[in-house]
Amino acid sequence: MTRRTFPLLVVLVAVTSLAACSKKGPPLPPLVQLPAQPADITAVRRGAQVELSFRVPKANIDGSTPASLDRIDVYALTAPGPVDAAEVMRRGSRVGSLPVNPPADDEDEKKGSKPSRTGGVDRDQMANFSDPLPENSTGQGYRAYVVVGVSTRGRRGAMTPRINIPLVALPPAPGEPTLS
Repeated sequence: MTRRTFPLLVVLVAVTSLAACSKKGPPLPPLVQLPAQPADITAVRRGAQVELSFRVPKANIDGSTPASLDRIDVYALTAPGPVDAAEVMRRGSRVGSLPVNPPADDEDEKKGSKPSRTGGVDRDQMANFSDPLPENSTGQGYRAYVVVGVSTRGRRGAMTPRINIPLVALPPAPGEPTLS
């Protein structure tokens, strides 16, 4: 190293170290964007079908909006007795998935135009899902359901409380009506 390049190197290091300074402050928690749990979940059995309805989350667990949502997964488990939500996720199977539309841009909302949709469900709207009951499941136990949002990075958010549907035998069909 020559005498001439050493001072230039010192000045260059000093300038870059001063430019790299930033505001000092307390450390911030990591930004984890997981969707909040779907709300207002209900389930109704109609014959050999179970119809679920729920509200798609509009925010993440940390309260940030819009929710980082790619899809909503529905899990189910047929069991001899009531089970909890963790058991449905662990032993159950995914019976369906609903895609979630991308959020509207601020510019689209200002213009009043609607963004292009992918055929999925919108955030903060009610969604419906229909699940056919498995063959020979009537009269034995329960069918439990859990709904969970999946982020755009493939991570599951908060799951709903489980809903248990009793699998009782259906009453017989009414007989032929007679007029008298």
